[in-house]
Amino acid sequence: MTREADLIGRDIGQVKILQEIGSGGMGVVYKARHKILGTDHAVKVLHPEYASNKKILERFRREALAIRSLQHDNVVFVLDFGWEQGIGAYQIMELLDGISLYQAIKEKQAFGKERLANFVTQVASVLECAHENSILHRDLKPDNIFLCVRHGKQERVKVLDFGIAKVVQEVSNKLTRTGVALGTPQYMSPEQAAGNWEDVDHRSDIYAFASVIYEMLAGKPPVTSNHFTEALVKQTNGDLTPLRMYRPDLDGHYLEQVIHWALAFNREQRPPTAGDFLRELLVAIEALPDEGGSVDTFVDAEEDTGSEFDTQYMPSLSSAPPPSIDPKALEPLPFADTSVPDGALLQDHIFSTQLQAFHQIAPGTFKDEAMRGSVILDITGHVLSSQGFFPEVCVQGVHLVDGICQQLQAARPNGSWRHGFIETKENVMGVFPYLDDVAGMIFGCPEQRESMALDGYVQNSQHTSQEQAQAVVQLASVSGVEAVALFSLDGQLMSHYGLPVEGMDRFVLRFTPVVQAFFSLPFDARGLDVWFEDGRVLAWQLEQIGVLFVFSQKMINKLMLSVLIGRHYVSLIQQCITPVTILPETGPPLSGLGESHGLSSAETEDLPPELAAQVLDMPDCAAALEELEQEYTKHIGPMAKLVVKKTIKKMGFTRKTIPFGELPQLVQQLAGRLNEPKKSDFLAKGAVLSRRK
Repeated sequence: MTREADLIGRDIGQVKILQEIGSGGMGVVYKARHKILGTDHAVKVLHPEYASNKKILERFRREALAIRSLQHDNVVFVLDFGWEQGIGAYQIMELLDGISLYQAIKEKQAFGKERLANFVTQVASVLECAHENSILHRDLKPDNIFLCVRHGKQERVKVLDFGIAKVVQEVSNKLTRTGVALGTPQYMSPEQAAGNWEDVDHRSDIYAFASVIYEMLAGKPPVTSNHFTEALVKQTNGDLTPLRMYRPDLDGHYLEQVIHWALAFNREQRPPTAGDFLRELLVAIEALPDEGGSVDTFVDAEEDTGSEFDTQYMPSLSSAPPPSIDPKALEPLPFADTSVPDGALLQDHIFSTQLQAFHQIAPGTFKDEAMRGSVILDITGHVLSSQGFFPEVCVQGVHLVDGICQQLQAARPNGSWRHGFIETKENVMGVFPYLDDVAGMIFGCPEQRESMALDGYVQNSQHTSQEQAQAVVQLASVSGVEAVALFSLDGQLMSHYGLPVEGMDRFVLRFTPVVQAFFSLPFDARGLDVWFEDGRVLAWQLEQIGVLFVFSQKMINKLMLSVLIGRHYVSLIQQCITPVTILPETGPPLSGLGESHGLSSAETEDLPPELAAQVLDMPDCAAALEELEQEYTKHIGPMAKLVVKKTIKKMGFTRKTIPFGELPQLVQQLAGRLNEPKKSDFLAKGAVLSRRK
């Protein structure tokens, strides 16, 4: 796929790309010129990562068809739509001259009576036409409304972005699942924010339209939050700020009543049609003073400390409602008095968008039908929203993985972390940052070729010290790998290749808590795969003994790495217990890594007579140790003997000097490396052996 910057000067259909004029989350907009007519047009091109996504392409196509079917003066005209090799999906549209409504509000432009009436008339006309053609916009907001400059004439309003428009007659809409909130939460109706798509109809567009008018008058929408999830919760709870909080001059005015009529929590209490809403709007606008539509008269509700405009206080409305308005709709809004639970937010478009990114990485694993649940946590690990299957142990895992990813980000100069994947035997979780919070999704077992599982690749053959040293070298030789580091359970760097010597102390300091956090995960993790802006870090847990880190470019053959790790598995485990000499190519040995960390040759020497006399029942103790090693082998594999030997040394003994009375302590320390239920099983067997005399 051609990079977007390379499209300048390219031909698309009958137009030539001249320059980029804007970009967004889904694509880039260019200025282009028709090669025959010489007229200027706008060309919208999807970002390359979306160009092969069938669902997004279908939405892109539907947008073009929806716009073409309307043929309305206030809807941007689409000249052509298509897909070209090397470019992807595109739309050729009319080029607009002016600014978005969002920019006009940001500049605090005045909307006097005439301008406001002209605006609402044109937008309502678009909605009425769309609804009559069974099309819902579903994402009406200031960003999607353009104010065109027309010298000497009235301002022309254009409604843009029908990207998530819905054709009402569709019986099965696979592009929009129940529980998925698509749109912009500050302008969503409660039913749309909750993802209840069966309840979303033309009155949701009317709700969004009223939110836009509200913002034109107040300078901000009725739901204010920079946090996606918080805004969704406010909408589903009907937690709106009364217009009078920002515009006390409109307190009790008919315009306030009409706007809040369209913002009714219950869709049945909103205007029946956009035309009905417009009719009452024009009456209300006409009743305004000349400056009544200007946004430069709003006040900051957060700075107003007077009780007159308390959000819990809604004075009775003085003006009598017109015949078309249900008087009940003008009663105080249920700002914080709704039965809609936070759990109604089953999913939102944050997960739909992220799922597409995950799918690009591992299409066999991250599929819509494989997703079991999702969760959003704040920085303290508190659940803000969740849906589907997401047990508490996985919630804890998401919070801990967030900390691990942040720590990795501090340790490696690869930019901000984008997402991380933690894999267990039963499932894989995708974790990603969202604003100041963290979100996670849980999926079923990954496909073997996309898995970090080492099952089936492990070779239990013993290796010499020289062969052990070559293990990390061979891993580092895989295409795309930049460095390899092996850490023991207690966070010591035991072996590495490719890491710069300069700054090594800081590197080890940063990675020690990563290792400890890895082993603190509330489930048995096979591996961790973290993606950054510029690079990637993969980590494999080696039994309960160590962690192997591979630092790579984004594109790496994970299956090849798993095969090689399995081949050198025993060597890597041995190095977690007994460090090997660091290879010359990686720089001088690190301070703190020397022979003192290895196994002393004195341990294999004959026991001195004075020590031998202190050991009671030596044959029985030796037999118990042998049985203990055999039992431990059942839980961690062939490296059990080395682990037992290392643990005995830390206790201050050798296999020949450890007293029988120290066996219970040895059992406890060995069990500390295991997770349940292995831990309980080993403790029970070890208790029997340590009592045997």
